[in-house]
Amino acid sequence: EKAIGSLNMPDFMPFREFPPTEARNTGRPILVFASAWRHRHRSAGGMSLAADVLNALGYTKVEPMAPGGGPDAGRDILFCEGDTAGIAFVTLDKDIRDKFRSDLDKQEDAEGVIALFCNTDVSLPRKLKFAKDAVAKGYRLEVFDLERLRSLLDTSLKDVRRRYLGIADEIAARLRSDVSRLLPFPGGCR
Repeated sequence: EKAIGSLNMPDFMPFREFPPTEARNTGRPILVFASAWRHRHRSAGGMSLAADVLNALGYTKVEPMAPGGGPDAGRDILFCEGDTAGIAFVTLDKDIRDKFRSDLDKQEDAEGVIALFCNTDVSLPRKLKFAKDAVAKGYRLEVFDLERLRSLLDTSLKDVRRRYLGIADEIAARLRSDVSRLLPFPGGCR
């Protein structure tokens, strides 16, 4: 087993280099990571990834509540954004509506921020519905869906990408180089 943070991860977990055909973008490895963890540890791996994303983005006092599983009162991670308290909901389920609603219903009305981490793309209407529900309880909502996570992991959070998805900068650079040679951009932009 490999020790990552406070978790021990079996060797078969997807902490490996992805061949170039799989590493064309971070979205595929995120789904592989989520699938493997869904079957083994529910959202423990997703919770660690979410905690590291929050830390890397400058949130403070990031504290996973039950990383090994178990009851967490709908609060997968507690954190602060400046002086504002925050709660993260983390789900690897495809249908996030029930998880969001269940976790939100467990929260007292308060001022704060909710960060929703999921491995699916969340449509704009669903984001607006979730935000409206969060605001009704006094919270602001930040959605970290598949596309937002992909963008963060491919740009400013490359260390997190390498740790959880096994995609090193060298592989990403090689892929960008191969793509730019195969698909020249108009006007000489690269």
